[in-house]
Amino acid sequence: AKNEQAFVEGRIVELESMIKNAKIITDDKSGQDTVQIGTTVTVQNITENDDPETYTIVGSTEADPIEYKISNESPIGSAILGKTKNDIVKVKVPAGVFEYKILKIK
Repeated sequence: AKNEQAFVEGRIVELESMIKNAKIITDDKSGQDTVQIGTTVTVQNITENDDPETYTIVGSTEADPIEYKISNESPIGSAILGKTKNDIVKVKVPAGVFEYKILKIK
């Protein structure tokens, strides 16, 4: 019971921290020419000449790579934030450095 109580208290601290640091994001479509949290972005790894992939940029607690939702704190997410269509960004990952081109933002 003490272990469970310690876990619950730790979780409460974690959730309070998330609430304290939360930022409200408006559904403002005027900034759709740049990548921001909430936008859906199609990118292509031009280093490997891969097929384009489409991701939605979300906060770290909502990230789910299987659903193509990547965190704004992930290597790709942080590299493309604030960028515009046709920008090329370098993304450093454990496997090396890759260049991605932003093909579409919506």
